[in-house]
Amino acid sequence: MSFRNEVTTYPTIKNDSCDLGFINVFMLEKNYREALLEINRYLYKNKSNCVELYINLIRCKRSLNEIEDVIFKYDNNFPECIKQENSIKLEIGNCYLELLNYNKASEYYENSLSFDTTKNENIFMLQALIHSQQSP
Repeated sequence: MSFRNEVTTYPTIKNDSCDLGFINVFMLEKNYREALLEINRYLYKNKSNCVELYINLIRCKRSLNEIEDVIFKYDNNFPECIKQENSIKLEIGNCYLELLNYNKASEYYENSLSFDTTKNENIFMLQALIHSQQSP
């Protein structure tokens, strides 16, 4: 019986794709800080334009109640091609909704309308919620 000295390697995101398996495991286990470390490490190394990676970044920050920080990062650090994505605009609208900034939330929801009618229905429901909160 021999014991081999095995090196433990941790899975990482592949350079040629946007494989978020490892990050998703952290998020499912509610280890948002660890997920953010992986996301930031990947973004630092690769300068990725992977939409799902940025969505996960926003969701982790929201789960950690770092909403103002994610809005600041969106305004100043997100690539323009990511800012134009409807799903990113929807997530930022959710951030503004949590901050009770109904006007900005509504603006982002309107900007996130797309040809996908299932998402549009959700956006319309969120806008109705905003209008009901604004009315006395």
